[in-house]
Amino acid sequence: MSKRIKILQIVGARPQIIKSAALQYAVDEGYKGQIELLSLHTGQHFDRAMSEVFYKEMGIRPADIQLDAGEGTHAEQTASIMLSCEAAFKMSRPDAVLVYGDTNSTLASALAAYHAGIPVIHVEAGLRSFNKLMPEECNRLAADHVSSLLFVPSKKALELLAKEGIAYREGPCSTSHPKVIDSGDLMYDNSLRYAGRSYTSPALNKLDLDRDFILATCHRPSNTDDPQVLEGIFDCLANIATEQCRVILPVHPRLKKHAALLTRYQGMKNLILTEPMSFLEMTQLESKCSMVITDSGGVQKEAFYFKKPCIVMREETEWTELVTHGNAILCGNNPARIKAGVKAFEKKKLDFPDFYGTGDSGKRICASIIKYLG
Repeated sequence: MSKRIKILQIVGARPQIIKSAALQYAVDEGYKGQIELLSLHTGQHFDRAMSEVFYKEMGIRPADIQLDAGEGTHAEQTASIMLSCEAAFKMSRPDAVLVYGDTNSTLASALAAYHAGIPVIHVEAGLRSFNKLMPEECNRLAADHVSSLLFVPSKKALELLAKEGIAYREGPCSTSHPKVIDSGDLMYDNSLRYAGRSYTSPALNKLDLDRDFILATCHRPSNTDDPQVLEGIFDCLANIATEQCRVILPVHPRLKKHAALLTRYQGMKNLILTEPMSFLEMTQLESKCSMVITDSGGVQKEAFYFKKPCIVMREETEWTELVTHGNAILCGNNPARIKAGVKAFEKKKLDFPDFYGTGDSGKRICASIIKYLG
C-alpha cells in the first residue's frame, strides 16, 4: 500500500473552520486510505463562540495542533503565526500545507510553508475585490502567488488568475508550475449537507422565525471601528425594521467594544440584537429570512445558496458575479444607499445560476491532491 499524503490544513477564523468540515467529510467518506488530513488552528479567532463551538456542532475533530496567535496588529499577528507555523511544520512534517481564503492565518502559514519548501494548496483561490487597501486582498494575492495547487470556486476566479499569469502549466506541481483547478465552492458542499437538517436551539426559539425578517451581520473594521459609522448603520437597520419585517442582527464579538451603543439598541421591538450564532443557527436564519444585509464575504454566498437577495455593506466584493448578475447590491455603509437597495430588491425578480459548482468540491479537491501531489 502506498504512503498516504499528509496534508496539514490551516484554520483560524469561523469561515475556515466551516470549509475545513467539508474537506474533512470528503476525506472520511472516500479518501482515508490515500490522504491523512491534519488540522492546525492558529488561534486568530480566540472567541469560543466564533471558533470551538463549530467543531462540536459540525461533528468534526478538533484541531490536532493549537496555536495562540491572539490579538495584535496585522503585523504582530502575522509574524506570530509565521513563527509558530514554522515550528509546527518541522514537528508535523506535512507533504503539503492547505490554506483557505484570505485571513492573516492564510498569508502567514502560506509564507511559512513556502519558505520551508513545502507545497502550498490554496482553496478559494483567484478571488479579487481590486481594493488593495483591504488586508484580505493582499493576503489572497500573496497566497495565490506562492501556491503550487490552486482551487478556484468559480470560472470568474479562473479568468482572473489567468490574467495574472497563474494558469495550469505542464510539469511537476510547484510554485513555478502551478496547477489551477475549478473545484467549485466548498461552502456549497456545506450548504447542501446542512440545509436540509431540522435544527433548533434556545437562541433560535426566542426569535419566532415563522414571522418575516431580514438577517443582518456586521463585523468589518470599515463598519465597526468608527462609532459614528456604526451608529449610522444601526440607525438605518432600525428604520428598515418594521412590525411586518423585523431585522435580526447577531452581534459579532468585535461590536462588544461599543457597549454603550449596543445598550441603546438592545430591547428594541423590531431590531433584534442576538448573541453570535453558530453555523447551523446561521443556516436556519439564512434559509428562513427574506433578505440579507451583510459585510461578510461568506454570508454573501450563503445568501445566494439559499436564494436570498443580498445588500452588501461594502464598496466592493470578491464575489463580483453576484453583483454583475443582480443577486447582490453594493451599498457601502451609507444609510441612504442601504435603504435604496432594500427598496430595489422589493421590486426585483431574481434567478440564481450555477456559479459555484455542483456541491462536490471536497471530492474534486481530494482527487486533485492525489493526482498532482501523490
